[in-house]
Amino acid sequence: MDRYLMKNILLPGALNKRILKIQNNQEEIDSLIHEYKPFIMATVRKCTYKSYITEQDDEYSIALIAFAEAVKAYREDKGNFLSFAKNIIRKRCIDYYRKEKRHLNSRLSLDNANEEDTENSLIYQQSMKYYAQDEIAQNRVLEINQFKQELAKWNISFSDLIHVSPKQVKTRQMCKEIIGYLIRNKEKLQYTFQKQMLPLADIEKETHIPRKQLERVRKYIIAVLIIKKGDYPFLNDYIKDWGCGK
Repeated sequence: MDRYLMKNILLPGALNKRILKIQNNQEEIDSLIHEYKPFIMATVRKCTYKSYITEQDDEYSIALIAFAEAVKAYREDKGNFLSFAKNIIRKRCIDYYRKEKRHLNSRLSLDNANEEDTENSLIYQQSMKYYAQDEIAQNRVLEINQFKQELAKWNISFSDLIHVSPKQVKTRQMCKEIIGYLIRNKEKLQYTFQKQMLPLADIEKETHIPRKQLERVRKYIIAVLIIKKGDYPFLNDYIKDWGCGK
């Protein structure tokens, strides 16, 4: 973890508040940029995949402009400023490489591309790959946090799920049967989400699964239902064969 991010953690919210105060003061923004040049340089190096970058490179100039853009666009709901700034810098670097690639394609075919053009094309491809992976990782984290908050409404924690997660094939099949039954029966599913409880008596009657066994997997069943009926594309990949529907 770089020392600038660590500094921001040690002084929670201090930098964020500073940003909000100086957004309309160009002199203060310039001072902040000078102070955070090492952070900007470290960020742009990670974004470009070049072995070496100096302050004379176009990417560095783009990163400085992107950092200033982040300062002016920052709001409290954006979270940690440095994370927000990193994202803006990455996006602007990607935009730059996209533009450069269009220029390369208009000037040359792949057959007569020189060494420098080939290097730029490879950098673009690597940067796009990095950006896509980073976007997926960020979205997955947001999804998990959202899922955690939803579980809390049902008084369920991740540690609860670890303990009740079915480990035997027979138990997993039983869970699938219960979930399939609830998803196929919209009234029962609606009851579950409205009352925040499973219709255990009905499930027992229709599936012939003993109430005691239903109680053991209750929290796990609820968690899977939340994923299947909510906006959780990444988590849903892990349970897409459970039941029917989403």
